[in-house]
Parts: sequence; structure tokens; C-alpha cells
Amino acid sequence: MAGHGSLRPKNLLSKLPVMVMRWKYVEACLQLAILPFLVLLCSGEQTAIGDPGINLQTSRKNTLDIALDFDWAVQEAQYCHLRLRLLDDSANHGYMIHELTNQSDSDKTVAAFSLNEDATQVTFHPRGQINSVRVRLRVQGTPETRIVIESLNDPRNPAGVQIAQPIREISFADLLQKKTLRSDTPLVTSKTTKRYSTWSIRRTDDDELRLTGLQAVPVYEPKASLKLAAAVNAMAGQASSLLTFHYSIVQVSNQKTVVRHRRSISINAAGNSDVIPMADSVPETPGVYEIRCHISKDDDRIWDRLRGREVPLVKIGRPFFVVSKPEMPRPTDTEKWQIAGTLRPSESNWSVGQWLPKTTSRFIPGVNSTEPETKLAQVQHSGETVSLLPDHEPFQASLPVLNPGKPHKIKLRLPATQNIQLQIEAGGLYERERPSTKFILSDTKTIDLKEQWRTYTFVHYPAKDDQIWLTNLGDSALQLESIEVQAGPQYLVPPQGDDDEILTMPQTRNTILNVDDINWVDSLSRDVARTHSLDDFDVRTINAFELWVAMNRICDLARASGMNGIMLPANAGGTTHFQSRSVLPRTNSTHTKTNHLATTITLMANQGLKTHVHLDPDFMLIPVEQALRQRPTLIQQLTRIQQGHAFQYNLLHPLVQDSLQELIAELVFQCDQSANFAGITIDCSSGSHLQPVKQMFSSDATLMTFAQSLDVTVATEQLRAWSKTEGRATYKNWVLQATNRCFRDLQNSVSQTALDLKFDPSVHRTIQPKPAALDTQVFKPEDNFPIGFGNAHAYTDSRLLVRKPLRVPAPSAEGAVASSVYFNTQLELANTALVQNQKSLLEDTSHLIDRLDPTNLVIQLPIDGRVLRPHLSTLLRAFRTLPQTGMQSVNVESGSQNTVLVKSVQTDDYLHLACLSLTPWANEIDIETSEKVQWRAFDGKSEGIEVEQLSGNRTRIQVTEGRLILLQSTQPVGDVKITSCHARLSGGTAALAKIKEKVTLVAQRIGILFDFESYDALNNGGFENAGGLGLVGWLHAQHPAGCVRIDDTQPFEGKHSILLTTETNTKARTWLVSETITPPESGRLAVSLACRAEASLNAGIHHLRISLEGTENGKPVRYSNEIEVPKNGQWGNREVQLEALNIDAANMHSLRLTIDNLSSGQIWLDDIRLHDQFPTVGERDELQSGAFLAVQGLQKSNLAPAGRLLQNGWARYLLRLDPLQDTQSKTTDIEEKKEEIPGIAERIRDWIPRPLRF
Repeated sequence: MAGHGSLRPKNLLSKLPVMVMRWKYVEACLQLAILPFLVLLCSGEQTAIGDPGINLQTSRKNTLDIALDFDWAVQEAQYCHLRLRLLDDSANHGYMIHELTNQSDSDKTVAAFSLNEDATQVTFHPRGQINSVRVRLRVQGTPETRIVIESLNDPRNPAGVQIAQPIREISFADLLQKKTLRSDTPLVTSKTTKRYSTWSIRRTDDDELRLTGLQAVPVYEPKASLKLAAAVNAMAGQASSLLTFHYSIVQVSNQKTVVRHRRSISINAAGNSDVIPMADSVPETPGVYEIRCHISKDDDRIWDRLRGREVPLVKIGRPFFVVSKPEMPRPTDTEKWQIAGTLRPSESNWSVGQWLPKTTSRFIPGVNSTEPETKLAQVQHSGETVSLLPDHEPFQASLPVLNPGKPHKIKLRLPATQNIQLQIEAGGLYERERPSTKFILSDTKTIDLKEQWRTYTFVHYPAKDDQIWLTNLGDSALQLESIEVQAGPQYLVPPQGDDDEILTMPQTRNTILNVDDINWVDSLSRDVARTHSLDDFDVRTINAFELWVAMNRICDLARASGMNGIMLPANAGGTTHFQSRSVLPRTNSTHTKTNHLATTITLMANQGLKTHVHLDPDFMLIPVEQALRQRPTLIQQLTRIQQGHAFQYNLLHPLVQDSLQELIAELVFQCDQSANFAGITIDCSSGSHLQPVKQMFSSDATLMTFAQSLDVTVATEQLRAWSKTEGRATYKNWVLQATNRCFRDLQNSVSQTALDLKFDPSVHRTIQPKPAALDTQVFKPEDNFPIGFGNAHAYTDSRLLVRKPLRVPAPSAEGAVASSVYFNTQLELANTALVQNQKSLLEDTSHLIDRLDPTNLVIQLPIDGRVLRPHLSTLLRAFRTLPQTGMQSVNVESGSQNTVLVKSVQTDDYLHLACLSLTPWANEIDIETSEKVQWRAFDGKSEGIEVEQLSGNRTRIQVTEGRLILLQSTQPVGDVKITSCHARLSGGTAALAKIKEKVTLVAQRIGILFDFESYDALNNGGFENAGGLGLVGWLHAQHPAGCVRIDDTQPFEGKHSILLTTETNTKARTWLVSETITPPESGRLAVSLACRAEASLNAGIHHLRISLEGTENGKPVRYSNEIEVPKNGQWGNREVQLEALNIDAANMHSLRLTIDNLSSGQIWLDDIRLHDQFPTVGERDELQSGAFLAVQGLQKSNLAPAGRLLQNGWARYLLRLDPLQDTQSKTTDIEEKKEEIPGIAERIRDWIPRPLRF
């Protein structure tokens, strides 16, 4: 899907637009690289109205112009060094490499190509190890010209990989005969097969017919002039013959041919034809079209000619788009939403496993029995029958579909009194591995007794005969009442003609949908292959049609979500959607897409949305990599290798800055051709070349750049010491100024384009606190900074049992200049989008708006989980009308402190109010003004918004929990003031009684959090299983004999405990090491155990160290805590003694529990358990303190502490527990396990600690 880059020779350099700069620091051949796309973009209009045959590049006379595909591959990644040369022994010197396209699958290839000065040799030598290289070359020469392939040894590879390969070559004449040159296959052993690389080179399949004339961005208005040219190119197999050229324009959506021509052409002795001109008008109907050309033999088979089925010798297809002008009105869609069908399992005979009616099962392939194996159980809820979905069993049903390809709303109705973890898949019957819709719906049971039902609505784009699969991922049966499917018109929200009153008001802020997935087109067009017959189209045309469909859908979803803009990704690593001479972007060899980003922005011009672009400059750049290849010692100056980022460049180096400026200038040049382009956001987070150096303060590269800026020579160690002592202030100030200057220069290089900087997200909630000196410092630019910037905020790990609401501190005056807020709401579970309920997202978004007051609110929503959230949409649309400046806080009088926030501003004589509820219950706000004011709430019909006019000048507003309500006076009010504002609990004494009941219940259940469920990953934690050769599940100290042994005299639980003995005046320590532990998916792990130290005449303390040790990303990690056990001979309670947070389960290996006896004497251990879902000590303390303050506040009629308590995640967890868990404490019986005593091999395999401890 990426646009392709290319390398070209020097004689075309003058065609490059003036805005593209030359490399100042690289004197080698890289300054030869130019962009055919930029050239075409500048001259595209002239090409359209001029003679396209002038630009048609084909073989002429004795000069061949052919395209070649080169592939290199190896099973085990290794360093690669390749050289491709053109040689010609004749007097002809016109041979050269005209163009190179990178189709490799690794980011490490994007800056690894270099072209020599006469464009006859290309070298590929990446810095990193790779598995494959694929490039497409367009070369010129004579039939005698040879292409020579050299696979060179790289000294960085181990000796066993350095297998010499002979130099091989093939002539252009052989390539014209469709011959393939392959590398030799030497005799190698099976062990070295994976290390041996192979390569091949051949002519591309469709190179014998070439077409030109389409614009670089192939988007046309209806009835525009379309002038094209084609020619047969070096078709050696049909030399000196008469052929037929066929040309047609086909509309992709309905496969209708709107234009068709044919003519006879003569092929000369070299296999070439004259230029074939074509002139037509662009079709009137908007959509995607294919220009289809093919060559057939000129024979008299009249029947084939009448049917239009001549066998093509070569065939090509090129897509273009037809889009109406933005100001042209669209046809009104008169279709209405209608119910296509309702699936209600309780009313039908559904079966487990297939979930299809038994009366139809005999028609299903593979189903032999007409009787279902298992019936869905049924229960009653709130007077209605619901069906029970067992856990982890998929259920399938056929979806009723009325309009394939158009949006369908699928509504799930479930009881609200249950936790929901439901995986939803919808798509083709035989395409469940790649469904059109897939996400996990996650929600927690209600704590409101009035809420009995919940309805979740998501959008699906179906094909005929689509299926739906529901998989209950919870631990108990899930209740489901019905699935309703609604079919509707083409759009959820029409691009034009919407009668929404918000759209008629001034838009002072922006809400932007952040599309962070580089493969977003694929995610939104998976039904296209099943709803349209596309087999006869070129792969480029299919990709263009998928882009058209996905573009319309993403714009529709953005409007339905309350957005007025979309942020598109410019790249994902080295896969880019734009072209640049700074990098050779990766493309997909079978799904090549050129100019993807510029085309998408142009197509969105009449969608009523602004288009923003997100760039993450984390890929290698050709000028920097070329400098490193010429002088490897520059790696200390050009990269931040000291922090482990060997491919992250030093932002302050001049070469890096110039390269980034040119990269961004080229990106802006391509995007800025459309009026709806709104600017670029540059990712400055970890890994980006634009990460502020202040966050990489101790970088040697930065220190060296600092010294060079002062033109002094000093040892790096001496400079580092100086920068941390007396020179710290000077150095810190220079870093800030240099960083500011870099960003200013970026803005100046594209002064007419809005740039925004996006910085690191807030610290992950599971990360353990860092010392202040080690914490990353937030980049704070100086006053009057020319670039907008903002910080990213994201949800915590989805694997945690309880997640806190997203809360950010109010910005200080110093940091209040941020213009954008980036809110990533995406969560994942097992690589599947996790969608939470609307209520939490609405509350968190309201909080961000109130605290950070952004101009641009950029929200990332899961594309695969297209859940409709009408309340959030209303909030975002209303937020766009909120004035940017002048919002002032209104003093709220209330018996409870901090239950609501009210802000006001008067703009254009209209009075605006923003009311935010800070409590988990509804509040009433009475507003009194100096004169009578009529108020209107945006989307006042929405549930939970009530505006009541009281006597006099008073108005009562009801705000439900967590909601931000925006109001505006219906008429200009002049100089009207708010004279008073009062807030109270909505619902009176009945609501207060419910609050007291919930607070009491939380206080009663806090003790449950001190005995959490065990994580079953520790073998023999109760020491009940003892083998004849040692302790099952543990490795332990062996000297002196008996220092670790099983004891059955006084166990804490069961029949045994473990006794650790350390002799006085001995240097040997007594220790235990567990088997390897499976890292928990939750990212946190706690260790609890019971201890008893031997009684001592002199009361003392026995010291014990509990540790979790492992390797994470190849580096050792250790979580440790030393505990004190009183020497009183009594068992203490089993308590959590160690908490390990921020465990990366995917990259954690060899995780073990270790226990070290640090004191002399005897100590008994028993009932050791692990826990992966638990509140930390800090979270428990916070909850206990909150409960105490809430009870105190209720006694004094202050509800604010109760509000904070009931918003606590663990408090809500306690409220959702089953009633029995309130009175019954958890007990766990230790069951004896009878098993055979394992042998030595089974005992020690896979868990001997490294290094071995004695």
C-alpha cells in the first residue's frame, strides 16, 4: 500500500522542483536521486492537456528500455552486500539504470541503496540483518548489454554464513526471451541450508505494454479531458507482425464498459510499435475506473471478436478516480433504516457449536444430524427469557442482509447485571480467519439497580450470506436476549445536507479521528472481494477500489463519531504512503500503490472533513546512512547509540536536521495540493528522530554536537563530567535552545503549513516509580513557540482486572500552551481490539476537555470495533463550537465541595456554559442570571440532559454522572451576568440513601482485597509434595546437609512446611529457587506467604529476602523485598510480601521465585502463593483512606469524598461482587495430590537457574 520511491540519474536532476534541496553533507551519488512523482505532480496538468506520447518511456531503435525484478532471500537473517552492474562491450555508452523501486519487506532496506555517478551500478548494503531483498529496476541498453550480479561476503556475518557465490550475468537479449537468471546452488549440508542465500532476476510480466498520460494523483472531475498514450515495448516474440490493440474504460463497481476501442498496430523488427494516442472524456458518474489495454493477434476469428474474448498476449490496467467538485450537491439518499431481522435464540431451536436452526442443519455441508447436540440453556431476567452462552464456545448465526456493501447496524441486547467479555466476529462463512468485523466487547456489571438492560450497537459492512460468531471469553455463562440487524442507506451521516444545527454554528475547535493503522484500507474493505467480481481487474485497480470504499467508510464513521477531521498515517516505519528522495520506501510487490497519501487527501476533498497527516520519522534516511557507510566512525555523532537506539538519529546534528527538513518539505509539497489539507503532526516520542534531546540528556552524540558548536576539542568523558556538575545549567540551556531552534527551522521550511508536535504518552500506570533524576523530562518550549504541540494520553493495560479512569492534572500556567490533546482509547486483548462501554469513554473525554482545554482533540478509536457512541458524538460536535478563549470558572455554591464544575464565556453576544459532573451520580445545577436567558443544550433530546426554566431568571440543569453538558443562549443576550450558581444532588433523600448504602458496602468489603485469588503458576507452593530425591518444584541449597528440609511438626496449612536453617558464623546462605513461572498476562505479580521464625530468649528479628528474577528483552531483571519476621515461634498471617509491576509477559523469560535466608537460625515457610490480579499496597491504602473520608463526609453532609470513593476502580469492583462474597470469607483447602516421584531428568529439566547458585 505504500508509495514507491526511486533512484534516477544525474541528467534528470534539473526537472526536480526548486523546493527540493540538495544534500549539503553528502558529495556522493545520492544527490542523483530525484522523484518522478514530484516531477509529475508539478507537470501533471500539462501532461493531461499536452501530448502524453512525449513522456512515454519505451524502447526506441537499438536502445532497449526494460523493467526487471530482482529477488534475494535467505531463511536465517544475515548481513547482505549486493552489487548489480550494467556492462556493454560495444561502442554504445547509453546503458544506465533509470529507476529503482524498493519492494523489500524490511525497514532496514529503505536507505541501503546507492547509485554510482554514471548510473550503471547500484549497491545494496544495509546496516542490519535482513531475510530478503526485492527491487524493481528500469534499465536501458542494447541487446548486448549485460547485467552482472555479485553477492559479496559481509565480514559481519559469522564464518559459517560466508559462502562464496560466483559472479553471474545475463544479457538483455536473453531477458527479452523471458529467461530467468538464478544464483548457483552449491552442495551444502542441511545445517547450512538456512544460511545460504539465493537470488533471481527476470523481466517483469507486463513490461511489453506501456501506458502514460494519467496524472500523478489520478483524480479527475466528470467530463474532463483524458489524453493517454500507449506503445508495445520490446515484444521480441511478436517482432515484425501485425497485432490488435484493445483499449477500454471499465467502471469497477458494476463492471460496465463505458468506452471501448480497437485498432491494428504494426510491430517492427525490434518488437516495438509506434505511439498509440487515445483521447476521451472522463465519465460523468463518480467512482473508480480502469483504463484497460491489451494486445491480441490480428486474426479472423470473428466469433471471439464479437464476444470480445481475444486471448491477450499482454494486458495492463491502470485505475483513476472520478470525483465531483466539493461545491456540487450530492443526490439525496431517500433510504431509511429498517429492521432486516432479529435473532432471538430463546424463541428458536438453536444449537451449541453451530447455532443454526435444526430444521436447516441438513442443508449445511458436514452436518449430518438434524438434531442439535446441545440446547442453549434459558433463564428469566426482568420478566424476559434470555439464553445462556457457555464460556469459550463459539456460536454462529446467519446475518439477515438487505443491502450488501452498505452499513448495517447490529444491536446486541444483554442484561446489565453481568460482566461482559464477548468476542464478536462477522464476515464470510469460510473467512473467519479474516473477518470484516472483529473486536472484543468489554463491560462490567451495573451498580445501578434501575439499569436492567444494555444495548450495544456496532456497524458492519456485510456481503451476502455473512455470518456472526459470538465467543464468550468470560469465566461463566453470558446472558443474551437478542441480536437485531438494521439495514440502511449508504451513509450513517451524509457528507452534505445534514440539518444538524451544530453545523450552522461557528466551529472554533477541531475533533479529529486518528487513523493510526497503516493498513486501515484493508480493515475497512474486507467485504469488497465478496460483494464485487474483481478477478478481471489489475491488482492496482482492485487496490484503488478498496481505497475508494474504505475512504468513504472512514469519513462516514468519523462524521458519525462527531469528528470534523481525520488524521491519516504517512508511514509505519519504512512503509510510507508518500514519496521522498530521502528514503526508498518499502512497497508490497503484489499490492503496489503509488501516491497513496496524496490521492487519499484529494479524494476526501468533498467529504466535509479536514485531512491531517501523522508522520513518525523513525526510519533510516539515505543521506545519513550514506555518510555512515563512507565514515563508520560518524555513528557516535549521528546516532543515539548510547541509549540503545542504533537507528535513532541525533536530532541536533546538522546533517540530520537538513535531511528531516527536506523530508517534511517533500511531504508537505505532496499533501498541500488539496484545499482540505489541514497540517502535519510529527511524532516526537521514543524512537523518533525528532524526540527532544532534553529527554536524551546524557547522549554522547549531543555532547559532541555541543562541543562542535563551540569549536572546541575535548574528551567525551571530561565533557560528560562537566555537564553533570558545574556546567549543567549551561549545557541544559544550550540543549533547550538548540532543540527549539531545530523545531523553528522545521516550521520555517514549510511556513505556510501547520505543524504540530506529539510527545510521549503519560507514564504507564503499572510502571514502578522512578527516581526523579532518572525520569524523562517533559519538553517545554519557550514562549511564542511557532509550532503547536501536545502530549498523548492513553488507557492503561487492558489485561488489568481493574483500570483506573483516565485522569490528568490540571495544567500549570507554564504548561498551558499545549494546543492539542492526543487521546488513544484503543485497547487490545490477544491482538484483538477491546472496546469498552460508552460511559467510561464519555467520562474520560469530558475530563480531558475540562482539564486541558485543547484546540485540537485527536482521538484514536479502534477501526475493527466500530461501536456507535451517540452521547460521545454529541459531546464532540458540541465541543467544536466552544469558544477557544475567555472561559472563566463560575463559583458554585453547594453543601458538597467539588461535585460539579461550571465555566462560562460570552462570544458574539451569546452566552456559553460548560457544566461537568465530577461525581458518579446525577446533579442539579441552578443558574441565575441578571436578566432572563433561554438556554439550549446541544442535542437536548439526548438522554440525561434536562434544561428546566424556573421562575424569575433561574434555570435548572440536570447533569448525569461524568457528563460534560454544553449550553448556549438561544438569542444574543448583551451584557448579561451570572449572578449565582447552586448545585445539589439530584434525586433527594432517595438518591442520598443509595450513596450511603454503596459507601457502607465498600467499607464492609475492603477486607476481601487482602485475600485475592491465586495465580496457578507455582508448583508445590504448599510443600505438600515431597519426592525421594528432593523437593518437588524447587531447587535449594545443599550444604550443609539438611539446611533445607520438609518439616511436619507445625505446618501453617496442610501437613508440611519448609524449614530453612542457617548456622551461626557461616558464610553459606540458605536459599530456595522455584521452577520457571509463566509470566502473567496482567503485567503484575504478587507473592504471599506465611513465615515463622524460631523463638529466641532475646526478642529479635529474622531477615528474609523474597525476589522474582528473570530476563526481559535479554537483560536481567529483579524485583526484590526484604522482610522482617519476629523471632517468637508463632506463624504470622499469610501476607503479600512482594509486588512486581510492569512485567512484559511477551518478552519476559526464565521468571523464577527466589527466597534467601539472610539471618542465622531457623525459619519455616508455608502456603506460598502467586497472584496476578490484585490491588497494590498503594491502591489498598488509597481505598481505605477514601472509605474513611467518605464516611466522615457523609456525617457532615459533604458528598465529595463519597464521589471520589465510588469512582475508585477497586471500590466499583467490590460493589459488583456477588452478594454472598460480602459475608463469606475466602477459604482455600489444600488438597493432597498423589503423584509419582519424578526422575532426575524430569526434576531439573528447563528450570536449573543460571548461574547455578550454591
